[in-house]
Amino acid sequence: MDLHAEDGPVTLRTERLVLRPPEMADADWIAAGVSLPEVQRFLTTPPHPYRHEDAIEFLSGCGQQSGVFVIVEGERPLGIIALEPGDDGDEFGYWMHPDGWGRGLMTEAGRALLGHAFETGHETVLSGHYTDNPRSARVLTKLGFREAGMARHFCKFRGEEVPVQRLSLHRDEWL
Repeated sequence: MDLHAEDGPVTLRTERLVLRPPEMADADWIAAGVSLPEVQRFLTTPPHPYRHEDAIEFLSGCGQQSGVFVIVEGERPLGIIALEPGDDGDEFGYWMHPDGWGRGLMTEAGRALLGHAFETGHETVLSGHYTDNPRSARVLTKLGFREAGMARHFCKFRGEEVPVQRLSLHRDEWL
């Protein structure tokens, strides 16, 4: 997936946020944020416990053609939002530090990233949330995603499989 301009990575701006490419300097706050139990319990892929070395490894995988963005409010990075290639469409995922919860920031960031993706030719975007994560369910509903079935994913933090509501959004349904 290419979310980049011809001259390099894209930076997206909204009324309150900047979505910029990640940098190695982000490792400290990423490690601190992902290691919070209230964040990590809703994430599928991060190792548990999550350490600084894990953040470095994550950032090392975010090359120039990555669809991963840091969500920044003012000068403070608050989370990660990503749109990456999947088998059946682009996979949309995100997490945010609890300091950013409850203010519509993730929905705002999602609108910016999805809008850019659909404007640049992407057709289908998939996502999902653990069924016990109502905040994420609200974000995806506000963005126009529709239910597309159920799945189970292993959550390393919880040490068990957790039910996941899968959702999809097609370019022609974009709000």
